[in-house]
This record gives sequence, structure tokens and C-alpha cells, in this order.
Amino acid sequence: MRILLTSDVINFSDKPDTQRALTCGDTKPRSGARLLTLVPLAVLAMPFSAATAQQAVKLGDTNLTPTLRLDYVTVDNTFRSADDPVGTSGLIVSPSLSWVADRRLLALSAGYDGRYGAYDESARDFDDHRIAFGVDSAPGTRHRLNGRFLLNRSHEEVGTGQTRFLNNPDDQIETTASTLRLGYVYGAASAKGNVGTGIIFSAVSYDNLDDITDGDDYSVVRPYVTFSYRLSPDTRLVAETRYGVVDYDDDRRDRSEISVLGGFDLKATSRTGGSVRLGVTNASYDTQGIEDTSTFVADVDLFFSPRTFSRFSVSFNRDLNTVDNDAAGARQSTVDKLGISWSQEWSSRLSSRLAYELERFDRTCPNNGTDTGTIALEVGVNIRRWVSVGLSASNSQRTVGDCSGLREPGAADYDVNNLGAFVYVTL
Repeated sequence: MRILLTSDVINFSDKPDTQRALTCGDTKPRSGARLLTLVPLAVLAMPFSAATAQQAVKLGDTNLTPTLRLDYVTVDNTFRSADDPVGTSGLIVSPSLSWVADRRLLALSAGYDGRYGAYDESARDFDDHRIAFGVDSAPGTRHRLNGRFLLNRSHEEVGTGQTRFLNNPDDQIETTASTLRLGYVYGAASAKGNVGTGIIFSAVSYDNLDDITDGDDYSVVRPYVTFSYRLSPDTRLVAETRYGVVDYDDDRRDRSEISVLGGFDLKATSRTGGSVRLGVTNASYDTQGIEDTSTFVADVDLFFSPRTFSRFSVSFNRDLNTVDNDAAGARQSTVDKLGISWSQEWSSRLSSRLAYELERFDRTCPNNGTDTGTIALEVGVNIRRWVSVGLSASNSQRTVGDCSGLREPGAADYDVNNLGAFVYVTL
């Protein structure tokens, strides 16, 4: 089970800003490099903060918010194997610290999210770190600048991704990703039309298991241009063009991309908010003999609150992916991720969160595609203003296709159950 993370400090989407925003507490962990295989979906990475309201410490004109979460978890299939599963239990410590300063023309933010896990089976041990900085400035009513920097050290859970066919691996793949995004928007926030431009720099390195990850390090440079049109005070239509250069250590996967997308942005209100981007990406590979390819891409993130105590969220991502392929890694591969969640405050003390995630890797033969579905439930009780306790449970199931006929049906499928108890502390 991917234990719930504390909230991200900055909205670090790769969708360019068309309105000035520094949204602290945004919990969708995306980056400009579209590191879809490196971070969990939002529906399984939300903080359990409904039961315990976070309180900030005032430092002059700034706010500082610390939180701490402790999880004790049990897993009935440590290595995600089809036969003879091995159980384990462990403790996960998740500290978080966010800092926000917001003046009339300038907003700054910084934060740290950590996750440290220790299990009876040491192969599942990990230590993840996420550091983020953000700045938004409005030197004039028609000029808005924004910048984001993210440093993310994470792990790929044992038995998934590139370790999906290994028997009882001794370690998990560790990655370090850094992303810098700079943007500029011309046009007042309430103007009919806004024009934006910017650039995203990203780099990803694989820090261990060189026999598996050799050649997988890569960097991305992605400039973009956007145009938005105001339909209403809360809704803007958006058209966007991106150009990306993807450079791998394994040169066979080097490519350039042109993406054309359209959609809309909903300004966050008490009831609705989010954004939709749909379009096409055309990828041209540098290696001779690899055909250009066009792929439907999507980036959807929406929420709806029918009542102040209830919230539904949906996210959908689709994009190219060539990170976890084998010797045929230059062939086209796509990943789809769908997430749906429902958060409910049943009373001033009792809250719950139900989430579902579907992840589909469509790999070109001879690589094997996978479908993974996960359902998770968490219930928390606020026993003090600053502390809550709760229980969590999840089930995850994977099926693996085999276009090559080299594997027995179901040989790499798995079923994993997780149970946990947690304590969440804030000020």
C-alpha cells in the first residue's frame, strides 16, 4: 500500500499557469518531466487532514506548518509474487514542513515532505525526500511571473516497474528527479485573453541496481506557449503547444516531441475546481529505423464538493513512457492512470477517504503490458484538536499480458492486501 503522503507545498503541475496562483496544499505530485512512473497518484497520496485541521505558526507575515504521521502497516505479499507470498510488517514515518509568505505582489513558498519506511523484510525499506520552492510575482496588472523548483528522491516499490519479473529482489529502485519551471503570463487575471510562455527543465537519475537501470537516466527540456480565453469569472478555455527534447543515456530512446492540447481551467471555489488538457503528441526518434508516432495524451484533474463536508476528485493521465522497457526500449509505450476518490466528514471527529486507482502500461511487443487496480479505504478519528488516529486498508491486483508467449498465464500476476493503523499530528 502506498501510505498517504503529507500535502505537497506547491502546485507543481507541468500545465503552464494562465492565472496567478500559488496553491499550497495541492496534493497532486506531478512534474514537468511527466515522471508518471516515479510518484504515486493523487488519489493514493492525499494527506489525511480532514479529521485534523492543520494550524500554521505565524512568523511575522509568513506561516509555518509542521505535521507528522506514523503508520504501522502489514503486507501479505511482500514481493508481489503470484505464488507463495511472503508477509511482512513495518513502520513508516512521514514528517512535513511547509512555509508560505504572501504579500500583495509577491508570494513565496517552500516545503519538505519525507517518508521513511522500515520493514521486517529489508527489501521494502526506503527513505524518500521531497523539497519544493515556489515564487509568484505580479510586477504589473498585465504581467505575472512564476517559478518552481522541485527535488524529489523516491523509490519504485518492489515487484513493480522494472523489478516486476524479478523473484524476491533484495532492493528497490531509487531515483532522484529535479525540475525547474519558469513561466510568464501577459494579461490581467480578469482579461478576456491571456498569453503565456515558459520553459521546463527536468533531469532524472537512477541511483542503484545498475544492472537493471543502465541507460535509463534522462533529461527533458520543454518550452511551451499557451493562450486562454475567459468564458466566465471562474472558467477559462486554454490552448497550448509544447515542444520537448528528451535525452536518455541510452541513445536509442532519444526523441523530440510536439504536443498540441486544448481544454479548460476551473478556478477553485467551494464546490468545483481543476483543469482538463486533451491533445496529441507526435514523437520523432533520433535512431534510424524507429518510426515517428502520434499518441493521444490527456491530463485531467477535477474536484466537486456537493457539500462542504464531502468532496469527489478524479484524475486521468495518459502519456508516452519508455523508462521501464528492456532491450526494445525504443518502441512506443504508453501509460494510462485513472484515479477516483471520495472524502467525507461524517462529524466534527469522524472522517473517511475511499480511493480507486487503475494503472495501465501498454508496452509494444515483446515487452509485456500490465494492468493494476488498487482500492483503498481510510477512516480517521480526531481525538484532540491537534491529533487524529485511524485505520487503513487496501487491495491491489495486477494482470500481465504476454504477447510473446514466453510466460505461463498468470505467472506474473499478483494480489496484495495491506492493513494499517496511523497517528497524525499537527499544531
